[in-house]
Amino acid sequence: MEVSNQNILSVVLADEQLTKLREEIYQMILMETKRVRADMLVNVRYLSKKEACEYLGIAFNTLTIWIKLGLPQIVIGGTIRLDRVEIDKWMHKMSEHLNKS
Repeated sequence: MEVSNQNILSVVLADEQLTKLREEIYQMILMETKRVRADMLVNVRYLSKKEACEYLGIAFNTLTIWIKLGLPQIVIGGTIRLDRVEIDKWMHKMSEHLNKS
């Protein structure tokens, strides 16, 4: 296969620019990795509190408040799980309730 010189681009970066570019690429990969992990939770029904926070995109303190407001949780032998289906139902119910007010 013949490569045309018209399709080749050379870029020369200073060490500082190269370091910054590497850091930017690393941060982008890290963000995408977190997004993929969060997306994978869609296929998991029972979530830990940490996973529920990631699923909902909220802080741990907010989750604690929502549990006090009635967000259903399952406690078995001291282990707490939140049912993703029930979370979604509760969110819709609360949304409807607050929109009627």
